Amino acid sequence: MTQSRAILCALAAFFVYVCYDTLSKVSMGHGGVTPLTIMAVAGTTGALVVLIPTLFRGKAKALKPQKIIGLALICLCSVGMRFCNNSAVKLLPLTVFYTLLFASPLAISALSAALKHEVLTKTKVVCLITGFIGVLIAVVPKITTGGELIGYIAIGGSIFCFSIYTVAMRKTSQTETIEAIQFFNFLSIGAFGFCGSLWQSSPWPEESVIPYLIAAGLFFALGNVLFNKALKHTSSSNVAQIHYTQIISGALFGYLIWHDIPSLNLVAGSALIIASGIVVARQARKNPVA
Repeated sequence: MTQSRAILCALAAFFVYVCYDTLSKVSMGHGGVTPLTIMAVAGTTGALVVLIPTLFRGKAKALKPQKIIGLALICLCSVGMRFCNNSAVKLLPLTVFYTLLFASPLAISALSAALKHEVLTKTKVVCLITGFIGVLIAVVPKITTGGELIGYIAIGGSIFCFSIYTVAMRKTSQTETIEAIQFFNFLSIGAFGFCGSLWQSSPWPEESVIPYLIAAGLFFALGNVLFNKALKHTSSSNVAQIHYTQIISGALFGYLIWHDIPSLNLVAGSALIIASGIVVARQARKNPVA
């Protein structure tokens, strides 16, 4: 797979993740649906989506992990990231939720350069800084007008987990099959969700919500597969920059479903973010990663 196709996979993955977050937020608006319930259903659905086709093709060996430590780190970070994300998306509007997430590319790029010795070119550094300035322009007015403090704290936890997850995934995906990574990833999320729901004695969700939960699980599975394919064929910092595109789709879904109207600050900040993402994407096509 070329880097151009890898970036397209990342672009598609982040849009699919927005669909998952939107369905999760809609589901949690009904009684009986908690962030742990979302994790239980989404994780189980994803594990079945990976397991059944793999066994049907007679490739059960593809599910066997090669390095337990690396896979365990990915699963741990994924569980933390999903729990924080589900908690935050329940409390915050989608526009605020996604703009707050966009501090993660700086953390990912710093970790990638420090741990994997990826070289950050001057152009990429300028683009990352520009994107972060766009985040400040878009987010600061939202924060100063109030909001749920727990949601902001959850976003911070998500950024921390996502940064480690992305850098670790870039390395682990070179030795593990996508089937193995996804199966154990989904299995850990589902197990954590079920155990947490039982511990909290969460009520079973209403029947009308179950189709939304299953659809969310399918979107989550598709997003993870596309995301892993992207990380396997391009650098972590390139994938992180495409993360900014969720501002557009998140704002669109927020307006169509909850009638959230983007402010001028959000539009101006998004313009800077999108522009920096386009430049990094063009640079990725000119500088292949070994």
